[in-house]
Amino acid sequence: MLGRVSLTLPASPSAVDLGVDLVRSFTQQAGMAEEDRTRVQTLVAALLQFSVTESYEGRGDGDIELELELDATGVTVNVHDWGKPLRRAGGPYGPMPTGLEVTEELGTGARLINLANEGKRIILHVDAPHPLLLAAQPADGANDGRRLSRAQVEDHLVIRYAEPGDADRISELLWHGYSLLYAHHHFYSPTWLEQALADGSVRSTLAEVDGEVVGHHALIFNGADEAGETGVALIDRAWRGLGLFDLMFERTIARAIESGIPAVFGRASCAHLFSQKGEMKEGYRAAAVELCAIPPAMVQAQLVEGAPPQSRGATVFYTRPLADASQRPIHLPERYRAELERIADHIGIGIAEPDGSLTPLGVTLDSAVDVEDSSSCLSISGPLDDPQGTIDQMLRSEGARKADVVFVDLDLSQPSDIAIEHLRLNGFFLAGLLHAGHAGRDWLRLQRPQADFELDKVQIADETGLWLFDRIQQDLADVS
Repeated sequence: MLGRVSLTLPASPSAVDLGVDLVRSFTQQAGMAEEDRTRVQTLVAALLQFSVTESYEGRGDGDIELELELDATGVTVNVHDWGKPLRRAGGPYGPMPTGLEVTEELGTGARLINLANEGKRIILHVDAPHPLLLAAQPADGANDGRRLSRAQVEDHLVIRYAEPGDADRISELLWHGYSLLYAHHHFYSPTWLEQALADGSVRSTLAEVDGEVVGHHALIFNGADEAGETGVALIDRAWRGLGLFDLMFERTIARAIESGIPAVFGRASCAHLFSQKGEMKEGYRAAAVELCAIPPAMVQAQLVEGAPPQSRGATVFYTRPLADASQRPIHLPERYRAELERIADHIGIGIAEPDGSLTPLGVTLDSAVDVEDSSSCLSISGPLDDPQGTIDQMLRSEGARKADVVFVDLDLSQPSDIAIEHLRLNGFFLAGLLHAGHAGRDWLRLQRPQADFELDKVQIADETGLWLFDRIQQDLADVS
């Protein structure tokens, strides 16, 4: 038999019976004595009952994950739920909460670990001799003896902030995960990354096991008044499935809050849902969908199977405000009023009438092609004396001519209706809302793909993001 088994249960009364059935079979196959089997069953029943009635307050609207793992002296029991938050408890953190006294009576080393918005975990060990000789199991199909079990990894794992001296190891980790295909190409240059870590423009979080860097997650700092980008996230294949991504993400968000920046954002591929769900668990919400944002090679690197894509892929722009965003000065253009109102409500920002204190920033007439994604980004802030002439000049620029996709961002602190209509005449259509972008302002993003792009396989986890994707396709059809 396997040395580890897990089961996801509904937070309903049936969870107790289902969990006990699993324990009964698991402990019997392990060859434990009847007294020890009964002890483990009693303990698991109490833990699951606590999750159902206390954590979820009997509402039956959540999940409970039960994991049992054998070791040489018994079994480790791990129960994870996303119900009512509780303070850390057990050992040096004081007694377990009322209702969990059984953990200290029947087990050893009981701990309740608060995982913030990733729920909480109760873990303990039950001494129960058994005759099995256990062999290490490969992780995710990777025959890698370095991997520890979920129960063991906590004793060896360090989640810490990266230092300049970590640059080489981060670049190597990225290469092992993506070859040389990752969009943020600077991270393949240890010299660049070392300097960025030193000056604070990149603030990375690492997962380290016994001195080996096995995970990375970055905050790219764009300025004190602007949203920072989170991403460049990677877990070494041998260490996936142990919750390291969530632990790093939590630390990155804490660092972003400490820095005082107004918001964070991340771009998640539409080639799969995993990265999108990771963003959403941390409170990010879809604010834009960019249809032609990443090259085919990057799409292929993120696909599990299937024929190599021939066209560019889409990304969802996820954002999360960190500071008070209840009174954002936004002129709502009539063309996209309904879309902007819904996006603003979805991501948690309030719309206020601009008072005129924010002056126009002017026009960005040219932008070099971003070598990471072959895009060019132009901007308009304020009224245009000659709208069509200005837009013609923008589109004749070298960056706009050579890019696979051109974005135009319109400053929403200024009226933009006239510019929007002229841009639509030139093939631009809706992408979404960028919160706390350049100069700390909110911007309407329009897009114009100039290369083939894929629509049929777009996957979006966020419900409002799906609605926005539909609206974007309608707008594209209208413009075409």
